[in-house]
Amino acid sequence: MKFFLVVAFVAYVFALSEDKIVGGTLASQGQFPYQVSQRRNKRHYCGGSIIDTNTILTAAHCVDGKDSTTLNIVVGSNKLNESGVWYFVSLYTMHPDWNPVLATNDLAVIKVTTPIQFSTYIQPIVVDNSFVPGGPQCVLSGWGLTRYPSLTTPNDLMYFTGKVVDLNRCKESLPSRKYPVLESNICSLAKYGIGACMGDSGGPLVADNKQIGHSIGRTFPNDKIVGGTVASEGQFPYQISHRYNSRHICGGSIIDEYTILTAAHCVYGFNSQQFDVVVGSNQLSFGGIWYSVSRSIMHEQYDSVLSTNDIAVMKVLGPIKFTAYIQPIAVDSSFTPGGVECVHSGFGITSYPGSASNDLLYFEANVVDLNICKDIFQGLNFPVLDSNICAFARYGIGACSAHTFGKTLLKNKIVGGLIAYQGQFPYQISLRYFAQHICGDSIIDQNTNLTAAHCVDGVANTNLGIVVGTNKLDEGGILNTVAQYVIHEKWNPADATNDISVIKMTAPFEFTRDVMPLTIDNRFISAGARCVLSGWGYTSYPGSSPNDLMYFRAQITCLEKCKTEFPGSVYPVIDSNICAFSKYGVGACLGDSGEPLVSNNKQIEITSWVAPCGIGYPDAYTRVSNYYDWIETQQMTL
Repeated sequence: MKFFLVVAFVAYVFALSEDKIVGGTLASQGQFPYQVSQRRNKRHYCGGSIIDTNTILTAAHCVDGKDSTTLNIVVGSNKLNESGVWYFVSLYTMHPDWNPVLATNDLAVIKVTTPIQFSTYIQPIVVDNSFVPGGPQCVLSGWGLTRYPSLTTPNDLMYFTGKVVDLNRCKESLPSRKYPVLESNICSLAKYGIGACMGDSGGPLVADNKQIGHSIGRTFPNDKIVGGTVASEGQFPYQISHRYNSRHICGGSIIDEYTILTAAHCVYGFNSQQFDVVVGSNQLSFGGIWYSVSRSIMHEQYDSVLSTNDIAVMKVLGPIKFTAYIQPIAVDSSFTPGGVECVHSGFGITSYPGSASNDLLYFEANVVDLNICKDIFQGLNFPVLDSNICAFARYGIGACSAHTFGKTLLKNKIVGGLIAYQGQFPYQISLRYFAQHICGDSIIDQNTNLTAAHCVDGVANTNLGIVVGTNKLDEGGILNTVAQYVIHEKWNPADATNDISVIKMTAPFEFTRDVMPLTIDNRFISAGARCVLSGWGYTSYPGSSPNDLMYFRAQITCLEKCKTEFPGSVYPVIDSNICAFSKYGVGACLGDSGEPLVSNNKQIEITSWVAPCGIGYPDAYTRVSNYYDWIETQQMTL
């Protein structure tokens, strides 16, 4: 069996128009009846081919380290999101000489638990046992990325036609690549702008109706790295890629054969059973050994609002097998002063905005004296604490985000707040009226949301919708409709008292890392407590709602003092309110109504009214602890 290798000059693909397919053609139903979609936790991650009623042929790196009970094979459909016949995997066998570092002998067979039923759309393919020279036409099918970089797998099966390239010519074209072209490889070339990409791994390469190879996913994207250097193989053997549903979300380090050290925000709100750790590779798209995660443990005092004690460990189902490319790193128990040289490695984005680097990058820096660092960041929303270390390289070089984010300071100036990263506020809802954002909202259980009464008063529930799971108003997220809502029976629009409402959805939420409920605090919150407000309220007054979810941090102010701030206001500050203040130029504004104010990971208020906007007055909120019993009653009766 030969392997399919994507040559360097066809690795790029480009979007020609919104409706066209980049670098390939849509397959018709039944055109490739041998094609399978390999799923892990129901998510496509590799291709493969049917070679008999019980056997699938694929790449070794598609199964290496994976628990077979989490795998499925889907056949008989060209679409990832519909139809098809699902089969469970009983076992898989990798080639005994498979080498994940050099990617040699990248071959595996998968056995399914029940025989595959053949039909017009489900057929095996013959494996060619003859040598295929350069010249014959061939075709590759799969669901690989249609552009690079990208995070989105196409829904439709794609294919492209090319020619087998003479092996010696292929070796000459790729003389210095870290993955050598061997006699057991096949190279194929279509034309500029067409080729295999990430997600095509394991997909069958076919000539004359026989399988002559499969894609092992070697693509060679642009080598230019912004602000960092590409790491050599084995330079950082402790480095891991933390995956969620097979997608890279964070970095981490091996500290023993069962334990990974990472940040708490990388595991907060996730189901650990959908985690994997990939070790031994410098590329996200290729190679490495996969280990499933048994559990994750966050620091017991981790605060997702303030990002304090942001540390966690993950336990893998290992043990991790140590090699020259896979090694643990010692954890330093001593204090590190300013001036010490250090190095940071990871797969973070190489520009902002951007996407994760496929190659492991690193940069060298120096530890900065902590007191100097505190002075530099004085007044920012993330406090620099004694448990932090600050490091600096030079202008244009530094750590950045990769899907799950740490403390990233952006050059883009936000008026009165900061842009939230995806999943930072998973309880956040956009309440829509005829598809337009009108208010904020928070998830409090699988069927119920909490908002302000004035957001729904007089509005027909059939004209309302809610969107969860996204930080942007114009894209992504999950839309749900409103079955009914109830407004507090003592709601008074004249003076904004009892400004609270509970909304019931037509379908329950499916909780994920980006969609999570918020606990309601039933305690009285005293002045001085730190809190955070998130929402899509105006960023200036007058103005309009931003597309990105924003947030700011504040402190609860003394209620009696707050009452004196608004002596002539039409809306009196009463005991069922909470007042909070950040600083001049920062505060809630129009469009923030109904948004949750959160302290210590619990909702303490609902945004009610403000003196617009950020002009030095506290903002007034409805204190949810005063309505705790009322909220519980609505949750049970709606």
